[in-house]
Amino acid sequence: MIVAPIAEREVSRRLLELDGLRGLAAMLVLLYHYTSPLIEGRRIGESSWRVGWGGLGVQLFFMISGYVILMTAERVRSPRQFAIARASRLYPAYWAACLLAGSAYAVSGWPPQVGKLGTFAANLTMMQAFGGVEHLLSVFWTLHVELSFYLLVAVLLLLRGLRFMPHVLAVLVGAWLLTARAAGVNEFAFGASPPWLSSARMWFPLLFHHLHPMPFFLIGVVLYRVSRAGMQSVDVAALLVALADIGLHTRAHRPHLEAAILGLMIVMMIVATQSGARPLRLPALVFLGEISYAIYLMHVIVGAQMMAPMAAAGWDRNISIAIGILVTIALATMSTFGLERPVVWLLRPPRPVGS
Repeated sequence: MIVAPIAEREVSRRLLELDGLRGLAAMLVLLYHYTSPLIEGRRIGESSWRVGWGGLGVQLFFMISGYVILMTAERVRSPRQFAIARASRLYPAYWAACLLAGSAYAVSGWPPQVGKLGTFAANLTMMQAFGGVEHLLSVFWTLHVELSFYLLVAVLLLLRGLRFMPHVLAVLVGAWLLTARAAGVNEFAFGASPPWLSSARMWFPLLFHHLHPMPFFLIGVVLYRVSRAGMQSVDVAALLVALADIGLHTRAHRPHLEAAILGLMIVMMIVATQSGARPLRLPALVFLGEISYAIYLMHVIVGAQMMAPMAAAGWDRNISIAIGILVTIALATMSTFGLERPVVWLLRPPRPVGS
């Protein structure tokens, strides 16, 4: 089936709205950490209000990634171009966060992992988890998952099989779902697994760690395909598998609140990618979306390094949160526009003649 390309104006609108969603996701994760009593193991004080569900912003990031990464993969000519495109986006801000963590360690001895030269060097590759090396910062775990998804996309690119992306992801998610059912969802979710599953987890830890977020990537992939060619039977099946998996694991944790928030996020993704949502194009939200990756990486450093001493000195909690947000946004802006954007511009592939 041949599908006419999306008009440039339509693509731009959708990307603006996805930036708005990114900004929302980044601020949810930031507020989740900043309103918690601890961040990266350091006490930042008790808050009179809490965004305890803000961590679900990570799942929203995964859905957006599924949409955008498939779109990126369709635009490049080879796995090499895909790798360059993603590396130029990921590594500059990531290295800036690692260096910022190193500076924090020089001042205060935190985070302690920086003091281990091998650990710090391994983290600079972003591949540390594949070798069993601990992360410098807890938020780095999501990059580990993203890289696994990128690897899958690169393999499908190499095999010229991008059209089978929903099939492959649905099989992976379905296998995860069946394993959960076989183990009993409550035991599976909370770690009290039967012996056979405990053994499988021990021998294949990366596989189990990476399958859990796959339903969210799958939703993004399906929504991109629908925006390009309309809903097809494989998309319906893949979406049902993803929703079944999310529903099963949601019931095992915070059933009502988590289900409601995830449901709202999925609806927002559908509206943003299929019909448009003007509030998501608000300039402030779009700007936060543009710097969202750097916000995500750097906010825990600001929280642990600056807000912890403020809490110890007796600062008002709301003032420390406000200052933490402003400092994080300032650092993220410098990282994005002073480092990431120039690198992306330098490494972007040449446009074909006449394009």
